[in-house]
Amino acid sequence: MKITSNIKKIVYTLLFPGGVILFMLCLLLLPPPPGQTTDPLFFHLFITYHVIWVILLFALIFFISLTWNTIAKRKAIEKVHSEWQAVTKQRELLLESAGEGIVAVNTDGKITFLNSAALSMLQFSRDNLLNSDFPKLVHEPNSTNLSPSGNHHCQFLRAVTEGIRVDNGEGAFLCNNGTVMTIEYSCRSFVNSDGHRESVVTFHDISTRIEKEKEIRRLICAVEQSPATVVITDSEATIEYVNPKFIEVVGYSAEEAIGQNPRILQSGVHSKKFYKTMWDTLLQGKEWRGQLCNRKKNGELFWEQAAIAPIRDKSGTTTHYVATKEDITQRKKVEQALLESEERLELALNSAQLGLWDWQPDTNAVYTNDIWQIMLGYDADEDLGNSVEKWSSRIHPGDKEETLTILRAHLDGKTEGYRSEHRLRCKDGSYKWILDIGKITETNHDGLPSRMVGIHVDITELHRLQDELVAARDIAETANRAKRDFLANMSHEIRTPMNAIMGLSHLALNTDLDERQRYYISKVYHSAENLLDILGDILDFSKIEANKLELEDKPFNLEIIFEYIASVVGVNAEEKGISLYFDIEQSLPLSLVGDEIRLKQVLVNLANNSVKFTERGEIFIQAGVEKETDKEVVLHFSLSDTGIGMTIQQQQMLFQPFTQADSSTTRLFGGTGLGLAISKTIVEMMGGTIWVRSTPGLGSTFHFTVRLKKQEKEDSYQTTITEQMAGINALVVDASSTSSSILLKMMREFGCSTALAQSLDEARNTIEHNKTTPAFNLLLLDKKTLNEEHQTSSAQHFFEKTLPEMGQKAPAVIFLSTSEFDTSIQIASSCSANTVVPKPVIPSRLAKTIADVMGFEQTAAGEISKDIINTTEDLVPHLRGARILLVEDNPLNQELASDMLTQKGIHVELAENGRQCLDKLDKIAVDGILMDCQMPVMDGYDTTRAIRRLGDYDELPIIALTADVTDEARKKIFHVGMNDFILKPFKMKQLFITLARWIDCSDQRDK
Repeated sequence: MKITSNIKKIVYTLLFPGGVILFMLCLLLLPPPPGQTTDPLFFHLFITYHVIWVILLFALIFFISLTWNTIAKRKAIEKVHSEWQAVTKQRELLLESAGEGIVAVNTDGKITFLNSAALSMLQFSRDNLLNSDFPKLVHEPNSTNLSPSGNHHCQFLRAVTEGIRVDNGEGAFLCNNGTVMTIEYSCRSFVNSDGHRESVVTFHDISTRIEKEKEIRRLICAVEQSPATVVITDSEATIEYVNPKFIEVVGYSAEEAIGQNPRILQSGVHSKKFYKTMWDTLLQGKEWRGQLCNRKKNGELFWEQAAIAPIRDKSGTTTHYVATKEDITQRKKVEQALLESEERLELALNSAQLGLWDWQPDTNAVYTNDIWQIMLGYDADEDLGNSVEKWSSRIHPGDKEETLTILRAHLDGKTEGYRSEHRLRCKDGSYKWILDIGKITETNHDGLPSRMVGIHVDITELHRLQDELVAARDIAETANRAKRDFLANMSHEIRTPMNAIMGLSHLALNTDLDERQRYYISKVYHSAENLLDILGDILDFSKIEANKLELEDKPFNLEIIFEYIASVVGVNAEEKGISLYFDIEQSLPLSLVGDEIRLKQVLVNLANNSVKFTERGEIFIQAGVEKETDKEVVLHFSLSDTGIGMTIQQQQMLFQPFTQADSSTTRLFGGTGLGLAISKTIVEMMGGTIWVRSTPGLGSTFHFTVRLKKQEKEDSYQTTITEQMAGINALVVDASSTSSSILLKMMREFGCSTALAQSLDEARNTIEHNKTTPAFNLLLLDKKTLNEEHQTSSAQHFFEKTLPEMGQKAPAVIFLSTSEFDTSIQIASSCSANTVVPKPVIPSRLAKTIADVMGFEQTAAGEISKDIINTTEDLVPHLRGARILLVEDNPLNQELASDMLTQKGIHVELAENGRQCLDKLDKIAVDGILMDCQMPVMDGYDTTRAIRRLGDYDELPIIALTADVTDEARKKIFHVGMNDFILKPFKMKQLFITLARWIDCSDQRDK
């Protein structure tokens, strides 16, 4: 129809002007009326007349044509409009009836159209959404809340607003009820009648599908990650799927398993009847459960707990089978082991004659095995009932209350288990001792005991043996007590005369004797010392045998032990010409808690052994930290010597009582062979170990460790070193390379700049070459570097002439000496030395001395510190003029102690027993009392108690004189109120050190 209309327009356009022109030409070609052809006016009028008619005719034709054309167009428009309305209504009907939601959105993001499906899914009315903002409907995929999103970067929103073509996209709308609807959508753009672009979105709700997909994924994930094996077969039992756990457990890959029948796993353990029963159950549409023994790919057998179920379609036809199986191989092994254990337990109970009982407290029923009844003299088949009364009624009246109390405590949860020894009445009326052991094994829903299992053990014979053992123990303890008393008395009886022997020998050695006399008396003195050591070893060993050796747990300072070793062992070593050295870690803690005396005993014993078995060379004592915590420290000590050494066979014999390396060594060097055995026991009691490394002819190294507590306020060598020591430029002059290297290490750890020289000549050269650097302000000078015949003069020459000539300012001087301390003091004073430090040098003592002489801790010039020099002569000034009351019943000991004290200017008052002591105190004033412990009439213990009860003598020092070295004696000494004790036989140095600890008369004398 549209083509016909266009053809008409073309015809009208072409024919109408042509017709008009043709008509005008015809008029012009008509001949004029006769006679008018020559008249111009007529011709003009003629032409004008015709033209007017032509124009009128043309106008008429044009008007008719225009009217006709307008009518035709109007009809055409009306027809098109009618057709368009029909099409539009048809389209709207199609959009409204569409199952998918349709939304149109313009470029401004406004909604221009929604169909009913869209409104229904979004749960909005048309008025609410039409011309509203489309972005408000869009939900951002990653949003955690349900609020509208204005994020234009959202892929869905961007596609709609920008008119991007999308097929099967995924987005989300926020519905009117606040829920999020996941949709699948398509987007197209078009240009509307106004020439503007719009987007049309068609969508449908896929929320349900998404949830189902998620559920399927979860199920797949659960199957894939299941700890159980999963196998799916078709209805013909052909494997279609296996999960990763199946592959892991069985060993077949998925490719190897799929398409196979599960019989590839059969182990041959189960019978054909077993599998037939399984398939009969499955073919009936039921689930089968049971245990299967299968075979892995590698041939290994394993057990599985299996559940196999059919999968049916909608019609109920079985299409697949699914099997879930759990590997229970380990459980089967445990069950088998438990079964075997139960069998062994039953066998053990029968073999050991143990009565088994199983009690249910909530019902009071008790079940026992045959042995339980046989144990009490009943036959196994005798009916004693199942009530707990069969047990409780047979308890001995004297044991019943205690036994039931123990049982109730366990039932109340107060004890981990039930254990009671009581007597049960037998069939014949006699009683047997029973060890009853049990434990709650089950509780009910209220947490109360519902089952308790235990055993009965017949211990009647054991009780009889225990009674015999108690009697034997009492006899043994009586014997041990008698032995200890004998040893204590023997010690006292031996030490008392030994006190006289050693004391008088010491006094004699301080008199004018010829060489032979001095030799004889010194041998007597040292022999007495050896006898005391033997006696001490025997007493310690007797304590070890009787398990009476106890360790103290008291604060002490490790430095005191080193000083003791230096003074005691150092003298013995020097007498043999052996050098003794200490190498002590700077970080070694000094303030410890433990048994100082026993630790000292081990170190002295090992050090004395090194001196004993070394003829020449040196002894090296090292101490360090092996392990340390905030509260404890494990110390490692080692003592190396250059002595005779030992073979491996000889080393294996060490640490045994009464043995040394071999019998010839015992004869050559002497000794009881108890020292190392005692040391081993002490070290092990202190939580450590002891061992030895030795080579014959080269020497031995003894190692041991001990575990000690640390005091809350720690003290180490580091704490004695100040930052000021960094400014010290020291020169060490020592002829011994070992000694100088140790001193160099100490000084550098102190932070001092240090140089070495082995003689005064080398020291002079060192000072000469040191002119460009800071001058030496500290000199450590060893006595052995001086000229042996002219020690004093050589030292004076070096300090008074050599140093001034070199322009060296006199440094602070510390004199190092190993012997003849009084002589060393004289030499030190002659060369203006500030102090003397005995060797072997202890780091803490050296650090304190350096701080003192350098003015860090100011002392008077030339003063010798009492911490460093601990000789009798240094202590005498503090005691001279003191009045001491000596309470001693032995006349020889009276004479000995009196001579020792009076020689040093101390006044002595004598009393033979405690009664005389109390009488003396009423008449005279004394500064202290030396109290013998064992005396007639009134012993030292009762005397001390009486003195302390008087009230006026609370501060009076009372020092015990005792030959009893037992721990009990020491405890008793302090318990009665004595301040200190001195062991007999006592040495002069020990006597004066102990007195000076408690008595100081220097202030009174000055006044």
